[in-house]
Order: sequence, then structure tokens, then C-alpha cells
Amino acid sequence: MRSIKANVVCMGVCLIFGLSMFFTDLMVDNGINKLLYIYRIIIASCVGYFLPEVYRSLKKVYLKTKLAKELYFLKKLFVICGSVKPVDFGKLMKSLIARSEHFKKDLVAIYEAHQKSSTDTEIFYQELKASAKDLEVKLFYEKLDMACNYDFDLSVKTIKDDFAREKRESIRKVKKKVEIINIVGVLGLFVALTVLVLYLLAPWIEMLEISGFGW
Repeated sequence: MRSIKANVVCMGVCLIFGLSMFFTDLMVDNGINKLLYIYRIIIASCVGYFLPEVYRSLKKVYLKTKLAKELYFLKKLFVICGSVKPVDFGKLMKSLIARSEHFKKDLVAIYEAHQKSSTDTEIFYQELKASAKDLEVKLFYEKLDMACNYDFDLSVKTIKDDFAREKRESIRKVKKKVEIINIVGVLGLFVALTVLVLYLLAPWIEMLEISGFGW
């Protein structure tokens, strides 16, 4: 409901601004194309209605990218700190908390759950993973669960394997983009050569038609 109100407000602002410009120009020059002006105002108002949606979509993409970068950094930090023996899970969590922004609340909760002997960490991690909306975040919490309750070295190894997998996927995507670019380039070259040949043959075809040898 709130988003619809924002859309209507933006549309109203565009409509009022457009009408004020219309009447101002009408007083200055009575010979303006009124119908075209009204069409422009209607189009601007329709565009204004969707501006909040565009803003929310861009903001969502920006936040998703920022969260992904922070999560990647935390996973890297986890691997680096976890590779130095001996490993203290509490100190590791403090390092993650100190360098986190968006995940700080959950990481503090994990640290406190680890510190309290009365907390059932298995249930705690189940609830934490269930509350995570993003799959990558859920998997990261699963690695922390593994490090806390089961096998720390295995959790570090799985994150390293994830990095290797992501690198392979990134290489495959780059190769696929290069292949698409090459295909587009070849097709573009073929079209350009075809146009050039037709352009060069056009005078000869005209001469043949004039001479009576046309098809």
C-alpha cells in the first residue's frame, strides 16, 4: 500500500509540474501545439508513476551486490584465520564481527550462543539458517555451524572448495561471453561484407539493366 502511494505521489508531481509548464508556455505563446503538449504530460506522468519501482529495483540490486561482496570477504577471512593453528572459534568470530556490517547482528548472536553453555547450538543454527533468505548466506551459516559443533578443518576445506567452484564457473562464463562476442563479430563481418559487395555491384547491375541485359 505504501509503495502504491509513492507511485501516485510521483505521478501527481509530474502531472502538476507538466500542467504548470503547459499553462506558463500557453500564456507566453498561444500558438503552441496543445494536443502534443498534453500527450507529453500524460507520458511524463506515466513514467513518473513507475519511478519509485525503478528506484526500488536499483536499490535492491545494489544491496544484493554489496551483501555478496561482504559475504565473500567474510568467507575469505574465515579461511585465512581458520588456516592458522591453533584456531579459537571465539576469536575468529570476533574478527568476523569487527569487519562485518550487514551480518554483524547474526554474527554477534552466533558468538554469544557459542559463549553460553546453556544454549542449544544445534537448534540455534537451525533457526538461524531458516531465517536466512539468501542461499549463499544460509550455506555460510552452515559452515559456521560445522566449525562450531563438528569439524573446523572440514568447514574451512568446504569454503575453499566453494571458492574453487566459483572460480571455475566464472571462467566458464567468461569463455561463453567471448564465444558469443566472436559469433556476433563474425556475423557482423559477414553482414558488412555483404553490404559492401552489394554496394560495389550496384553500378554494374544498373549498367546491365540500362543495356537491356537486366533480369
